[in-house]
Amino acid sequence: MSLSVKAERSLMAHDEFELLSQTHYPALIDLSDEDLSKTRQRLRDLRDKERTFVRGMRRGQRGKASARGGSFPGNVEKPARRKQVFTSALKRLNAEVARREAIAAQQALVESAQRALAMKSSAARRPHPAPGRSKRSGMRPVESNRTENLVDRAHVGRVVRATKVAQARKDARPNV
Repeated sequence: MSLSVKAERSLMAHDEFELLSQTHYPALIDLSDEDLSKTRQRLRDLRDKERTFVRGMRRGQRGKASARGGSFPGNVEKPARRKQVFTSALKRLNAEVARREAIAAQQALVESAQRALAMKSSAARRPHPAPGRSKRSGMRPVESNRTENLVDRAHVGRVVRATKVAQARKDARPNV
């Protein structure tokens, strides 16, 4: 349940309300990232303090523990509402942090895409391959489909001679 700024002001001390006023819309956008993180930490500390206080008061009312802060008048309602105010302020801050992170991620994505486009456009263009044969009038030579011989011409005779010698040895063996 959200509270109005007027209701928040009535629940908070002056310095706490100054901190809370930074978490509302116009002032929230003007905060730097460093101030945002400091405000977030301060609000977490205040919320945790109120949460501990409320839990202690509830335990004291149920009789599970001795009542702390005996001079504190009233019931649990006001500290519980204060805790809600701090929690809602933290939600606003977390949403702003998430919004800023999303903007930064989007900007990083745009920059990397622009860098990739620049790299692609600056790369040397490869020429298109030849279109190959097409139907035309007149005779043209037919391209050979044979692959090139992979054996070096200088070694062809050596390989042939070695094969001939090996076959002669095999033929010279006695038949068994």
